[in-house]
Amino acid sequence: MSVLDTLSGEHALFVGLVKDLQNGLKYDEETARRLVRDVLLILLPALEKHEQIEDLVFGGASWPGRSTQRVAAELNKEHWRIALLRGELTELMKESSQCPFGRYQEKVMELAVKLHEHFLMEETRLWPRYRELAGRSVNRSLERRAQEQLKRLLREVERRKAMFSDLARDRP
Repeated sequence: MSVLDTLSGEHALFVGLVKDLQNGLKYDEETARRLVRDVLLILLPALEKHEQIEDLVFGGASWPGRSTQRVAAELNKEHWRIALLRGELTELMKESSQCPFGRYQEKVMELAVKLHEHFLMEETRLWPRYRELAGRSVNRSLERRAQEQLKRLLREVERRKAMFSDLARDRP
């Protein structure tokens, strides 16, 4: 197993959450707001953990070459843009009742599209550079640490999902 297998598992988790987010928008406004809010309360903190895992894998090692530095800089810009969207959505959730539903939908879809693009960029540009440059010992060391962080992320996501499913049962 490699660190990229771990990252692939992490991406699968996020793809599922993004699908849940998009599916939540298919309902009437009241239901959609509730479902999307619940997914966002799981997804937004998980994205912070995603960045930490990637910082561990791609930021901690010294990667030679300008093209790798450009990809790393692009990754940092991507994380910055996603962080801005996370902040906007957090604010929109706070003022949920005052926020027009169309704007809320627009921002949620913007996040979904941005995340799909982000994961595709990582898989097609960053991961091949990693394969090319990372030695076996670096890969093994990072793999163990990345797996531990992913396990913690999965536990946190499952805990939050259970919390929201419990809340959903209490709702009329």
